[in-house]
Amino acid sequence: MAASVKFYVGEGYPLDSTTTGSGISFFGTSFGSSIAVGQFNSSTYLTSADGSTNFATCDNNKYIESSGVSVNGGAEINLLNVPNAETTINIRFEYDSAVQTQNVSFTSYNRSDENVAQTGVTIYA
Repeated sequence: MAASVKFYVGEGYPLDSTTTGSGISFFGTSFGSSIAVGQFNSSTYLTSADGSTNFATCDNNKYIESSGVSVNGGAEINLLNVPNAETTINIRFEYDSAVQTQNVSFTSYNRSDENVAQTGVTIYA
């Protein structure tokens, strides 16, 4: 098998071009609620590309500080201790045998052009 990178949200929902537009949307306390300027999301959902239709609830990792998050509203957890099953986006590198990766990077863009950064959103990864 060739190496692959797969993205999952919620309880194992694939996040790809075949999944209803593959939107992941961040909200305030519930689906559709706004996030106040300067605050962080309290809920995350697998949605249509425009964020208008909720397909599944995702685990929400709310930023608390540089080394910790609150998972689904719970007490702060050190980032190194968040279980894979409770991450907001679970990125899986898969291959038939054990391999090492290096120089891995995370990029955020405006959904149209990977060379253009998103606007109005701060990304922590």
